[in-house]
Amino acid sequence: MATNAKDIIPIRPTHPGSVLKCELQARGIKQKDFARAIGMPAPNLSEVIKGKRHITETIAIKLEKALGISFQIWMNLQNRYNYILKRRAEIDSVDIAATMEEQSISSILNLTYI
Repeated sequence: MATNAKDIIPIRPTHPGSVLKCELQARGIKQKDFARAIGMPAPNLSEVIKGKRHITETIAIKLEKALGISFQIWMNLQNRYNYILKRRAEIDSVDIAATMEEQSISSILNLTYI
């Protein structure tokens, strides 16, 4: 069975704020100047860039107007980030359950000697 790229779940997802940070750096725009230009408090923009705040529809619209990167791209980045976080949590909980089951069976059967 072939692996589809959509099925690959990274260990650490990329927050869209880091994409925004790279974009601002590439354009030589300072964060505080950009925050002022889009009418957003500088601390709020900083939280987005640090991954502490999500990109909302309102922010995505402002980014589209200021940077020319479509609203849909920003929302897709945020949705993909949210999806990966959920999938990672599911995968991690399955891994924890499997490890606990293995430890339980190992203690019963004393597998170290088998």
